[in-house]
Amino acid sequence: MPRAPTAGGRNPPPTGASGARFGPRATVPRAVERTRALRWTAVPVAALAALGAAGCGGARLGADETPAMYRLSIVRSSFPARQRLAQSTRLVIEVRNDGRTIVPDLAVTVDGFGARRDHPDLSDPQRPVWIVDRPPSGSATAYASTWALGPLPAGATRRFVWRLTPVRAGTYRVRFRLAAGVTGRPEAVLAGDQSPERALTVRIADRPADARVDPETGAAVRAGR
Repeated sequence: MPRAPTAGGRNPPPTGASGARFGPRATVPRAVERTRALRWTAVPVAALAALGAAGCGGARLGADETPAMYRLSIVRSSFPARQRLAQSTRLVIEVRNDGRTIVPDLAVTVDGFGARRDHPDLSDPQRPVWIVDRPPSGSATAYASTWALGPLPAGATRRFVWRLTPVRAGTYRVRFRLAAGVTGRPEAVLAGDQSPERALTVRIADRPADARVDPETGAAVRAGR
């Protein structure tokens, strides 16, 4: 409802929610200005905090890696050549630093845990051959199929161990390549300047391993044990 004009014929100045009058030159109280400022800055600060939290996880990014060359040797690469469906197995890769300086971040990329299967009904043609039940402890990185175990001092040895379960029968080749960092900038070579990689051939039988359940423990035990 319109307010009645004053004696001078002018409308009274508007009033705030608390009844205080604000004239043409009235200013917003400082407390209100501070509240508005906090409201506008809260969203960017929260967004930056979320981005910082996302980047502080356990996965390695290797943003501070620099180009260099490091000499390594493959002490051991073990993966059973004959396996059976659903039979748990292990892939072991043991590496030694043969150089005189610390390797920044010993890493390995494995190609072969999955295989391509072309089929029109598959949205992703890459299908698993082995399921990774347990990767090497503390080895997570931000890169697919790459694991890293951190710095490796000169003369020291480090071992990668994967616990796997085969889920697809056939003959497959598992290739792995070593690196001195997850980005590829710190390079690795073997003795004689050979490429730091190796391939292992595995045949997976389509008959699952014979097993029984131990009545005492409830654990699955392969036949013959």
